Amino acid sequence: MAQRHQRGWLKKEKRAQGETWVLFFRTTRKCDGKRVENKIPIGLVQQLPDKNSAWAEVERLHIPINRVDVRRGLTFGDLAQHYAEHELVECSESIRPKAHTTINGYERVLRNRLLPRWANRIALGIEPLEVEQWLRALKKEGHLANPTLDKTRRVMSLVYKHGQRYGLIPRNQESNPMRFVRCKTTSGHEAMILTPEQAYAISVNRNALSRFWPRAQVSAYRNAWACNGRTSISLTE
Repeated sequence: MAQRHQRGWLKKEKRAQGETWVLFFRTTRKCDGKRVENKIPIGLVQQLPDKNSAWAEVERLHIPINRVDVRRGLTFGDLAQHYAEHELVECSESIRPKAHTTINGYERVLRNRLLPRWANRIALGIEPLEVEQWLRALKKEGHLANPTLDKTRRVMSLVYKHGQRYGLIPRNQESNPMRFVRCKTTSGHEAMILTPEQAYAISVNRNALSRFWPRAQVSAYRNAWACNGRTSISLTE
């Protein structure tokens, strides 16, 4: 029997970050076919003071909670939903199931970046160059590092590959625009070579260092004095 389109329902939950709006909905568990309750945090009540603003945030995020209808043109949101239902679950159908932290990370990329931008676009109509332009805008406006942008690109590519694997879109190169999207993968951090003595001095004077390099990331200072050679730190400015 066909399942009805669901909107879900909102509740408030007390969490570590503060009182939070949470969207509840029902989904089919792939490992046993049972209908189970699922939930996704939407935002803090402090930022979304009433239910109307919480529903507006749900709409903005384009959270895919309904099953894919393959009779119409598939949107990227449809592919993302199918991917999440089959791959981002505890009892995954994947040969190599993903770790819980990986699942959470991929869900955040989908929820916070990919779905708000691409959910309503026809999947086969998205062009590689417009994805590249969007990634450049994310870097400039969101101050995102190259590895973060590359992770976003990789998750989007996984969604397309999943759609091809299940026959939701054709299995050819042209049906996966991410094959042609270019994105730098290396960090723009500047490495500075230090002696063990210099690294140790930094380790005991981090407060003074932060006044000069507020975002300094000291990668090896704890063991630097035990090294015979040199070590390095990575500075982000």
